[in-house]
Amino acid sequence: MQTSESFAEDRWSAEGGHEPAHVARARLIEQVRTAEEAQRRDLWDEAVREYGDDEASRIWQEALSSGDASDT
Repeated sequence: MQTSESFAEDRWSAEGGHEPAHVARARLIEQVRTAEEAQRRDLWDEAVREYGDDEASRIWQEALSSGDASDT
């Protein structure tokens, strides 16, 4: 069975992405951590499209617990 992280890596390579999945995920976490609330809504939509609901929730938890960002 494929993990969500390996699935994301496979998807990035299949789509010809220019950065590895772990780099894209780290970038998204940092964006969420530093974004204004309105920007987070757009980032949430992007995360759900890219990673699915469960992984997007994990990204949000990680981002919001790793900095001073307020919960949305």
